[in-house]
Amino acid sequence: MDCIAKTLAAEGPPGIFRGLGSTLVREIPGNVAWFGVYELVGSLFRNKDTGELPSSGCIFAGASAGVAYWTLPFPADTVKTRLQVMSGQRNPGFMEVLRSIVQTEGIRGLYRGWMVTALRAAPSNAAVFYTYELCLKVLTGPEPSEVRGHPQHDTQSAQVLVEMDRFVAPVSYTHLTLPTKRIV
Repeated sequence: MDCIAKTLAAEGPPGIFRGLGSTLVREIPGNVAWFGVYELVGSLFRNKDTGELPSSGCIFAGASAGVAYWTLPFPADTVKTRLQVMSGQRNPGFMEVLRSIVQTEGIRGLYRGWMVTALRAAPSNAAVFYTYELCLKVLTGPEPSEVRGHPQHDTQSAQVLVEMDRFVAPVSYTHLTLPTKRIV
């Protein structure tokens, strides 16, 4: 709370949102890459007759998606991070920080830290997508829907997922934020 108060006092409300544009520049192409690569790689493993995605294919597609998510927009994330940690009266824009990094560190400067990020992203995203596919099977059954691909395209399955989300989201949020509430 002290950080928020100091930022508001020094920079006003715009200080709280510093780096938001850069975050969007990262998130939009990153999510396109994430879902696109998962679907593309998953389609290489998916059984053409049943629509089933074997666990190994799901894990490989999820790992590939995680690496793709961070590879495409990593330069934007680098710029975003630099913008967010800058302090002072003058706040340069996204393009100014991007140019400065390229001039002083070269293109490699935009990808500093990418390897560690990719090594972390592969297993974590493999687990995310494996869990997602497993939950779909548990909630919707092993039979594929009429639309080949994911069962969430079936309206009955989609309704089950919506109902589950109403219960799981508040519980998950509470459990994830509880430790921070105790610290603050």
